[in-house]
Amino acid sequence: MTRVLIIEPPPFPDWKPGKNCVTIGGRRHPALSVTGEKVYSYLHLAAAAVLREKGHEVLYRHCLASDLTLDRLEAEIPYLAPDLVVLAPEHISLGVSLELRRRVRVRVGIPVVLVGPFATALAERLCERPGDLVLRQEW
Repeated sequence: MTRVLIIEPPPFPDWKPGKNCVTIGGRRHPALSVTGEKVYSYLHLAAAAVLREKGHEVLYRHCLASDLTLDRLEAEIPYLAPDLVVLAPEHISLGVSLELRRRVRVRVGIPVVLVGPFATALAERLCERPGDLVLRQEW
């Protein structure tokens, strides 16, 4: 059995809880609205269900819904002891996803897999060094 940690990271590396609406490049981040509503990725939730059905243990962290900053998340990962971390970067969250991948490499040294349509389209660019993983066309 593999212990998989699926993460929905904060919108940017220095994000702090308590901000209802985050704008990046003039556009509202999709996981936040003016009302403060948090939206979960149905793709992540579906993937978690399939992994669980196949016998894997799945941990799920939604930074915005849990008020987890990138620093707090980084500190929590070693205690969660995952075998694998899964991130689905999007155009507006690419920077924080790559920063989180870097931090996981340095702090715990476990594989980080980038998934989703954006990762599929930019797979070659996202594989910066040996050991970088991109799962293509899985969605």
